Amino acid sequence: MSETQRSSQQHTNHAQHHVPPPNPSPQQVTGDIIGRLRAASGLYRTWVLFLALLFVGGVGGFIWRASGGFADRTAWGYYAAMVMYIFTTFQAAPICAVATRLVKAHWRRPMARAAELCAIVGVFNFFLFLPLLWLIPPLKGRTSLWFDWPLGAPYLFDVLAMGGLALLGLALVWTSALPDFAAARDTLPERRGLYARLSFGWLGTKRRWLVHEWAVIVLGALYLASYVMTSTILSTEFSMSLVPGWRSSVYPAYHTITGLQNGIATTLVILLVLRTVGGYRQYVGLEQFWGLAKLLLALSLLWFYFWWSDFIVHWYGRTPREQNIMLLLMFGPYQIAFFIAWLCSFLIPFICLATNRIRVSVLGPPIVALSPLIGSFFDRIRLYVSAFSIEDPFHHELTQVPPTHLPDGADVLLVVGGVAGAILVYLLATRIVPVLSHWEMQEGILLRAVRPLLRMPALVIGKPR
Repeated sequence: MSETQRSSQQHTNHAQHHVPPPNPSPQQVTGDIIGRLRAASGLYRTWVLFLALLFVGGVGGFIWRASGGFADRTAWGYYAAMVMYIFTTFQAAPICAVATRLVKAHWRRPMARAAELCAIVGVFNFFLFLPLLWLIPPLKGRTSLWFDWPLGAPYLFDVLAMGGLALLGLALVWTSALPDFAAARDTLPERRGLYARLSFGWLGTKRRWLVHEWAVIVLGALYLASYVMTSTILSTEFSMSLVPGWRSSVYPAYHTITGLQNGIATTLVILLVLRTVGGYRQYVGLEQFWGLAKLLLALSLLWFYFWWSDFIVHWYGRTPREQNIMLLLMFGPYQIAFFIAWLCSFLIPFICLATNRIRVSVLGPPIVALSPLIGSFFDRIRLYVSAFSIEDPFHHELTQVPPTHLPDGADVLLVVGGVAGAILVYLLATRIVPVLSHWEMQEGILLRAVRPLLRMPALVIGKPR
């Protein structure tokens, strides 16, 4: 075969690879997606039991740690890192659905609900967050986001920010799933009572669909704005303000960008699980992995940009205060955590996703997504464990860098149990809310068709209006 023929054959195969199989009917989609709520598989029950055992171990670790009280802030550093890790993974994942829905991306449909369901974990993380309030030192005498604000700061605003984000997430999931609840009400007679209450009398009239469309968009936009605000507050309150002399206008933006990166990575891993063991191969295809991989590549570059923008100021300033900040966060007791975060959150995903063979594939993006998830875990350790190890945050600058605080048995139980609890909450939520949105899938079927173009089939997508 000549080079020209080989190139033509590869082009034909590549084009055919991106054309989806024939569309199922809307009735088939509804019956398949809603019907999966009837009974759980044996594999599902096994994972629920395993995660529940790990979560119980985490509860034991919390009791073990709480028996020593809340006076020693250093002892709770890994607990804070775990709470913020869940915040920057699960609670950031719904933004994938929100952002792609705002720009009317057609390929979002199979992954939108899977990402939105992560918002339910925000309720679980809110209760994990509450014990951290006992560890915040008084405002007077230290640098804080709130200065000397008299009305309930910082505790009231921290609770309002975290609780408001959790409530917005619940509202977004419930509003988006209203048509699914109505379909389950009419399809599953054995669970009609539950879904009749959840569907809130949904009838599917034209007026209700119009209100539903705008409600989902508005709630999504509010969730995005609330996440940015909450990330700014928590990153400042529980890390930067606890380190004397650490002043940065870039750090809150860096913290938010890492959350968006981890939200995409979390969604990619969930999609791979749904495709391989969840039985959704016919719905989750190359298009979703390819689209999210491009976003993950862009956010990996933004990770480096914001980190560099903050780092270069301290590097060239070189005052004793700035040198101690760099020593604490990057080149001192937590340098291993920093280098792992730098490699896994930037270098590895950048090199891998810049390669077409990896980026334009089904397995490549979710496997690469594990790298920033690992990197983010170590990044939370270097940011929060180091900050919680400062015994006296009431000085104007950091004069002595504390040694590395290594985890003990209670820390391991807390971290493993907390993450397992978040995954468990997500799995339990899928037994009530369909992990794929049947109404969005139906809408996608009605808007797409395969038409011949020269010698190859081509996907044609219509615009709703």
